[in-house]
Amino acid sequence: MLFVIVASMATAHAQVANNTLSGANAVKFFGVDFSEVRVYGATETPAQFLYAFEAINNLFLSEPKKYDFEKLLNRKVSVVSVKAVNSVIDYIEETELKTEDASYQLDDKTIAEVVKFLPVDKEDGIGVVMIAEMLNKATGRGSYVIVYFSIDGKEILGSFRAEGKAGGAGLRNYWANSVYDIIKSNKKSLKELLFVL
Repeated sequence: MLFVIVASMATAHAQVANNTLSGANAVKFFGVDFSEVRVYGATETPAQFLYAFEAINNLFLSEPKKYDFEKLLNRKVSVVSVKAVNSVIDYIEETELKTEDASYQLDDKTIAEVVKFLPVDKEDGIGVVMIAEMLNKATGRGSYVIVYFSIDGKEILGSFRAEGKAGGAGLRNYWANSVYDIIKSNKKSLKELLFVL
């Protein structure tokens, strides 16, 4: 009986979230949140990565045609703002940035906490943030969780995972290419959202 109730609640939640997303004319994109990312197999120092993280986010402003999230989200992006995600870089523990666990993955609780603590102004509308999960130098790939949320209440409306191929000269360009690869290949759409309860 309990299983039926939980399953019904999950279905209802997904339907409400799907209706909310379907009815939205546009979303606000807040860049890549690196606050819980882990790096595997890289030789660069944590300090070098922290500098690169901010530089990657700034590409959304300096190269908007290349890093065009409308292609991935299949909907209009009314605002692009990276101030909030760049501000949380200061809180990354450098000693925890690198990992020897190549299977590291964000759980639902951590994803919800990242969204909750993202310092964006409370306002109406739907926000989208790309949460960096793993930068794996051994495989040359970066993995991310793209999350839709209500900006006012920080309620998660939906999310999906995506992985992109890294490449290019320099630390910034190398990992920025994993973001670009996801946008370019347009691997996911709203129909493939994995809803987070």
